[in-house]
Amino acid sequence: MNIDFGTILGKAWKITWENKVLWIIGILAALGNGGGSQVQYQFGSGDFGTGPGGQPQLPPRVERFFNQIEPGMLLAIIAGLLCLGLLIGLILLVLSVIGRGGLIGGVRLAEANGKVTFGEAWGVGTRKFWVLFLIGLLVGVVTLALILAVVIPGVLLSIVTLGLGLLFGV
Repeated sequence: MNIDFGTILGKAWKITWENKVLWIIGILAALGNGGGSQVQYQFGSGDFGTGPGGQPQLPPRVERFFNQIEPGMLLAIIAGLLCLGLLIGLILLVLSVIGRGGLIGGVRLAEANGKVTFGEAWGVGTRKFWVLFLIGLLVGVVTLALILAVVIPGVLLSIVTLGLGLLFGV
C-alpha cells in the first residue's frame, strides 16, 4: 500500500489556492481553539511605587479612580465585564463550530464541484453545527472524566498517606 503524498499535497494546494474563501472559514474554525501563545510578565518592585513597609503601591491617579468608585458599582463593573467575556466566548465558540463544519463541507464541495462560495460553506457549517458541537462536548466530557479518574485517586492517596505519616510519625 503506497501513499502518494505528492499527489495528495498537490490536490490540497490546488483546492486551497482556487478557493481562498476556505481560508476565511479556516480562520473562523480556529477562533474557538484558544491560542498557543504564552506571554508571561513578572511584576517587579520597580513597576509600582512602594508605600509604607515597602509594599507595592498603585500610581496615585489609579488609586484615586478606585477610591471614587463605590463598592457596589465596582462589583457591577466586574460582573458586567465577566458577562461581556462570557458572551464573547460564546460567540467565538459558535463561530468556531460553524467554521469547522464549513471547512469540512467546503473542502468536500470544492473537491466535487471545483469551486465553493462562502455562503455554501457557511450553510454546511450551520447545518452541521449541533452534530459537531455535541461531538466536541462528548470529547470534552470524556477527557474531563479521565483526568478526574486519575487526579481524584491521586489526591485521596496523598491525603491518606499524609495522615498515616502524621499519625505514626514516619
